[in-house]
Amino acid sequence: MSDDAFGRVLALGAAGYCCTQIMVQLLLDVQGRDVPAEGGGDGRDAVRAAGGLCRGFGLAEGTCGILLGGCMAMGLCAAKGHDGEAPHEALEAMTTEFAEWFRERTATSGGISCGAILGDSGGGRPDFGKCHGLLLEAHGKMFEVLAAYGVDPTQPREG
Repeated sequence: MSDDAFGRVLALGAAGYCCTQIMVQLLLDVQGRDVPAEGGGDGRDAVRAAGGLCRGFGLAEGTCGILLGGCMAMGLCAAKGHDGEAPHEALEAMTTEFAEWFRERTATSGGISCGAILGDSGGGRPDFGKCHGLLLEAHGKMFEVLAAYGVDPTQPREG
């Protein structure tokens, strides 16, 4: 993972974005979609929508936002977005592979929920001391999975 992504994760966390939003924003960053002048949309709606899934759906026992945000970001790359568009044929395989990796990666924490990953320290809120490294690993894995299925995560979905 680049130093840019490392710093970007820290900056987004310090600015109050949750893990779900950070995973989506990291994808938008590499696509250049956070810059309105580029014409591809600024991505603010996607980041806002991701905010509804923060902190395990707002419950510490809910699924970790890193996993949720990664799947959302993969959907931005490969899911159906309008009537005239079809999803990438391997979307389900991609998100399943990513989720299985996440489950294995967090197994020592006791599960894929925010509460399991954070233990008692987080109170359902991100602890960037614990979450930062996992966020960066998940971001890298997400890009690896997309590339393995022929999806370039740096390019916004056409259509």
